[in-house]
Amino acid sequence: MHTVFIVNPLAGAGAGARLAREIGTRRGDPWARAHVVQTHAPGHAAELARRALEEGARRVVSCGGDGTHREVARGMLDEHGRPHCPDAVFSVVPCGTGNDLVRTLGIPHDPARRFDHLIDGPVRPMDAVAVELDCGDGRRLHTLSINVSDCGLGGEVIRRVNRSSRRLGGRACFLLATVATLLTFRAPRVRLTADDRTLVERDANLVVIGNARYAGGGMAVAPTADPTDGLLEIFVLGRFSLVTFLRRIRTLYRGDWVEDPAVVHLRARQVQVEADPPAAVGVDGENPGRTPAAFRVLPAALNVQWGVESGMSPCRRSERMSDS
Repeated sequence: MHTVFIVNPLAGAGAGARLAREIGTRRGDPWARAHVVQTHAPGHAAELARRALEEGARRVVSCGGDGTHREVARGMLDEHGRPHCPDAVFSVVPCGTGNDLVRTLGIPHDPARRFDHLIDGPVRPMDAVAVELDCGDGRRLHTLSINVSDCGLGGEVIRRVNRSSRRLGGRACFLLATVATLLTFRAPRVRLTADDRTLVERDANLVVIGNARYAGGGMAVAPTADPTDGLLEIFVLGRFSLVTFLRRIRTLYRGDWVEDPAVVHLRARQVQVEADPPAAVGVDGENPGRTPAAFRVLPAALNVQWGVESGMSPCRRSERMSDS
């Protein structure tokens, strides 16, 4: 299989550049027919993915963080969310800050094992999510999500993380950014319309739209999400204080925070989120805009190479997270 590795050399505070050098030293299948290209600017990964398919690649491997994986996936689909090449395979190798998508796919973070799935990992269809949001200047942006999107607190945390040093690692970066953001964050009034029905209108710190399960360096923000079921998992969390967050932080990593009766849980094929005042929107670890935003599932949009461990484990008993 003709394989192209698309590497973000800046991912993971330089881990991407080291990974590119490592790929160049490997021998045997799948390396024998592999070609390595590196990104040079935001959006370049999508362009490289399209070009790779045009030149005959049948497996495109994204090497970077969740933002790089999103760009590569976007390049493998057309403007309508259809694959440019229906038999092409999308694979990922983690070397970013959060490395959250691979937790759902069952791909190890361990450098000694993170290539194992490229040898014999199963290929299965995976959903993607078409996203439309406001750029803040009157323009509307159309983009793609393959992992987790969020509105409100999550979008603000991503903005802070992307402006800071990432040398502490994904979990510490996101945790510290969440604490700092909560010191001044004020919950907006949100209105959710899911599958053309208005189902939620309340003050909320956080709205999560999950295709996959993890965000923020290992937080199980959408623990029941299944990226093969053709549905979005939507969670709405009301007001909560910094003290509540610190007391209940372990529930975010375990995933049982969603069993709190104050958390609204929906499943839908599409959802629109409005907020007053407009809320920041995070998409797979990037912060491309703000509400109003719309999310629509694209069933089985990608052929994805999974690891042997799917990451699909049940939630544990919950503790209350919301103050409302």
